[in-house]
Amino acid sequence: MKKFLLHTLPVFFLLITSCGDSDQKMVTELLPSGAPTNQLWTMSTTVTDSGFVKSVIQAGYTAKFGRAEESKTHLDSGVFVQMFNEAGELTSTLTCQRGIIDDISKDMEAFNQVKLVTKDSTILESEYLKFLQTTGKISSDKFVTITKPGQVLRGTGFESDKDVVNFKIFKASGEAEVESK
Repeated sequence: MKKFLLHTLPVFFLLITSCGDSDQKMVTELLPSGAPTNQLWTMSTTVTDSGFVKSVIQAGYTAKFGRAEESKTHLDSGVFVQMFNEAGELTSTLTCQRGIIDDISKDMEAFNQVKLVTKDSTILESEYLKFLQTTGKISSDKFVTITKPGQVLRGTGFESDKDVVNFKIFKASGEAEVESK
């Protein structure tokens, strides 16, 4: 019996210690193509940079797809994002039905009933917006409506800074209040 234990315990120990990483790889490799690697319901997360809150993101459903170098997080079932400046002040809010965050670049795409409201009461509405993290730019190739106090601007195609102060609307039309003399 003693001899049996001396021979089987090392083998048993090797089997247990070798299960770590290979089990996880095997599980993810067995996932069907297109299946999420993680899922969350009623998700809320805070995005920080160097200790400063940059944004708070909430969604009814979240799923992560892909492996490390190409990972994307899909947000669904009502997305609500609050964005803050370096002083911690709320600068804008975004609502949409769905979104996709590139986990590497941190770029975000927003889809379906997209509405961005800035701190100066500018309202940007579209069916699609893209936020580029590296440049801080917002863009869309879809129809957009920008409502500012006293004016409504519309067009197809759009590019702006994150605060919707300096922007271009391509194929534009609009309405503005004009004072008569």
